[in-house]
Amino acid sequence: MIKKTLPWRRYKKVETADPDLIGRSNTNGMVYRKGYDKVGRPFVYFRPKDESDHNRDNQVMLIFLGLELSTQTALWSQGNDKVIIIIDLNDWSLSYMPTIELIIDTVRALSEHYTDVMHEIIIIDAPLLMDPLMQMIKAVLDTSTAKKINMKHRGSQFEAMMKERMDPSQLEVSMGGENNTLYDHKLYWKHESEQARIYRERIEEWVKLNEPEWIKKHESQTKTGENE
Repeated sequence: MIKKTLPWRRYKKVETADPDLIGRSNTNGMVYRKGYDKVGRPFVYFRPKDESDHNRDNQVMLIFLGLELSTQTALWSQGNDKVIIIIDLNDWSLSYMPTIELIIDTVRALSEHYTDVMHEIIIIDAPLLMDPLMQMIKAVLDTSTAKKINMKHRGSQFEAMMKERMDPSQLEVSMGGENNTLYDHKLYWKHESEQARIYRERIEEWVKLNEPEWIKKHESQTKTGENE
């Protein structure tokens, strides 16, 4: 998993992605972080119908950035380092058909590179045509990730389930909660950009502190191998 993920992260430039560029694909609030469950897991909302452009690379990076920043805000003090993803397909229709490709690519990437970060993926109000598609997606995922995907529909049972997990003040009204804060892109993205900057600086500082030791250790191992 690590050997596969590290080259992927370098290729995608996850740590150095430009928040301003990515943010252009989120002016309608397609992806955002909001609230925690009762044990401190952050929630990441993904609503394909709220896409503001058709830049698939940007949209995928938008989801990855949300996950990266969520792991930094998980309540580790409560033993938490995982994230819950909600894919809300309410009001989704055939007019949004191109976003199926985005969903498939995203789920595959999550499976291959973020499976240890995800606690659960909840897909809400998927239309009937999505059922066979999701079965196909699950078939190509590793077993541990496939088990984390749950299909739900809005209703009293769903709301009761969500309220068991989250305090109503943390849960969106659209999910049966009491949080009626609307997405404000200018305000939200200013905060996300700042968090991304802090996250990037932490990584750079870690590399700066640990790279010399890693190089020294690697050179020592290389010399040992040559002597043998």
